[in-house]
Amino acid sequence: MKKKHTRPFYEKLIDNHQLPEFDQFIDQLRDNSDYWISGLTGSSKALFTAHIFQRTARPMLLIENTIDTAENMVDDLTTFLGPDRVIYFPDWEITPYEGRSPHESALGARLDAMHRMLCNDNCIWVATVQSLARRIPEPAFLLDATIYLKKGKRYNLETLIQRFVEIGFRREKKVEDVNSFAIRGDILDFFTYTHQNPVRVEFWDDHIDDIRLFDVYNQRSIEPINELAILPAGELFLLPDHIESGLQGITKRKREFEQDQRQYRRAAFEDKKDFELEEEADRMLDMVDGDPDRVIDKLRENISFEGQEEYFPFFIPKLTTLIDYLPKSAYILFDERSDVIESGNRFWKKIQQQYIKSGAMRRPMPRPEIVFVNPDSLIQQCKDRIRIDMTWMHLRPPVENVSYHQRMEIKGQDSVGGHLNQASDMLRELVRGGYHITIFADNRGQMERLKSMLEDVPY
Repeated sequence: MKKKHTRPFYEKLIDNHQLPEFDQFIDQLRDNSDYWISGLTGSSKALFTAHIFQRTARPMLLIENTIDTAENMVDDLTTFLGPDRVIYFPDWEITPYEGRSPHESALGARLDAMHRMLCNDNCIWVATVQSLARRIPEPAFLLDATIYLKKGKRYNLETLIQRFVEIGFRREKKVEDVNSFAIRGDILDFFTYTHQNPVRVEFWDDHIDDIRLFDVYNQRSIEPINELAILPAGELFLLPDHIESGLQGITKRKREFEQDQRQYRRAAFEDKKDFELEEEADRMLDMVDGDPDRVIDKLRENISFEGQEEYFPFFIPKLTTLIDYLPKSAYILFDERSDVIESGNRFWKKIQQQYIKSGAMRRPMPRPEIVFVNPDSLIQQCKDRIRIDMTWMHLRPPVENVSYHQRMEIKGQDSVGGHLNQASDMLRELVRGGYHITIFADNRGQMERLKSMLEDVPY
């Protein structure tokens, strides 16, 4: 259950602390250029981001270099703004070309982030460069595949059933798992990523009479819903209109492998001593004659199998990145751009190596450049929006031709461990120096304990 935030903590913080340097920086944001603020350490980057968000009311995409930094940023921003304004866009968190399917929770979080962008929600999206590198369907494709239900409207139940199948839902006798649906007379049950509980839709003739959440275990109603959007079972999925063209793409790749296999055979024949090359040709022949045909048959019959998502780019007419989902008014923030680019380059190199190492070159798999976008192209996609770089060092601009640079002097707080006397002395010294002090606690009980431990500190 989400924590209840009656008022964003950021607003309470601003009541006690003035941030004129942040305001001065915001006043310079005028056109689609690069802006730089340096000297930010620790949670000050999240505080700066929250301040811009509150002052400008602009949607934002904040790009991090690792999962750890992204998750820490999400935690800090949630503290300042509350959970409803901060959205994490995770990676699949699987090694490319290893034949595994991503976890449903990761797919659900990504789909929800994509959909909320299309709904023009005013939020901050946090993503790693790796999660942005994986291509996704263009916005129109996702919108066309989304089912919208509203109480009182007219629907054809049989058509709805077919739509559920088309966007990847499994028909079951009883709904128990995510991405499944069931029919009992005039009642449609289904379970989606975007709700913690399954949904029950009751029809009266061809009209929706009732929509409500229900408990998957005891089947009891939880709360009514007036309308909802049902997202596909994955960000990559098979629609009937695109199945044959996708299968043709796989078949084309298979022919390419057969040509490569003949080249291996020819080279091995010319050099009788090159047994390793001949063994490689035999392995390739096995892959071409076996695996591709089995894959094609399963995809044609809509039979699910582990790692099937790796083939789906063949079936999507046009792939893009999350940046194309962003409103044109959005700001793009880089947390240490040099680290982001370095991390992106390492990831791109790993993809290339894994493509060869995993044997993907000998299977009908889409090439890396079809599935992923390289870091340079990703940065280039950001050019038509305001770009803000946050760094802790002042020495070198993150890019050439920075339109404005704000230099901050924010010092990270030294750890005092469990030495409360040392903490009390430090706080008293800060108070005497005229500082306003805000102490964060994880919960009310912890806050009360801290207050009792530090009661001798004036405030």
